[in-house]
Formats: sequence, C-alpha cells, structure tokens
Amino acid sequence: MHHGTADKDVPYSFQQALADDLRAAGQPVEAYRYEGDNHNLSGNLGLALRRSVAFFKRHL
Repeated sequence: MHHGTADKDVPYSFQQALADDLRAAGQPVEAYRYEGDNHNLSGNLGLALRRSVAFFKRHL
C-alpha cells in the first residue's frame, strides 16, 4: 500500500489501520509512506509503481 501524507481525500490513519488488519489476518502487506505527497503520489509515482511490481512478483 502506498500513501502520501498530504492526501486530502483519504487520511493516512486509514492506511495504517488497514495494514494492521491485514497483518493480523496473516496476509502479506507492505505499507509505504510518502512524506508530503498527495493522493495521486505525484512526487513518487514511479517509485510506488516499482514497489508494487516487485511485491506482486514476490507474492503471485
């Protein structure tokens, strides 16, 4: 999961709660925080996409 701390649409706390719930259910999860980035991860989109591809390669 990827989340910008300046996201005005979805609070960062939602990402934290979902990651905690997934871990408690024994599911693989990686949660990334992008300081100052927005809902679209405009400043970190390339990095977020690379991390997503790597995650799916490991788990699918």
